[in-house]
Amino acid sequence: MDGAHLEPRAADDFVAQLTPPKGDALAGWQPRPCGGGVPECAAFTTTETAARDAMTKSLADLTQIFEAFKQVATACRNDYMNTDVARADQIARARDHISGKG
Repeated sequence: MDGAHLEPRAADDFVAQLTPPKGDALAGWQPRPCGGGVPECAAFTTTETAARDAMTKSLADLTQIFEAFKQVATACRNDYMNTDVARADQIARARDHISGKG
């Protein structure tokens, strides 16, 4: 590879597509009440509630991960662009110096 090449617009588009799952997908969800005479009803309800709570936590964790990844991707893009501009300026100054303009 002869160097890193980044298309700024493509990087911006990539970051814009990093959207976390909707954290409120389970908001308001409650286990369905069991019909009478089902001895396992309490265990089912407890398990459903635990599953909902675990999923809610997982969605919150995923949201944090997406946000952190967006920050890293944006920082990388900005670092690349800042370095690209700085190197272009150095090349221009060197060219001007060599040609006697600087």
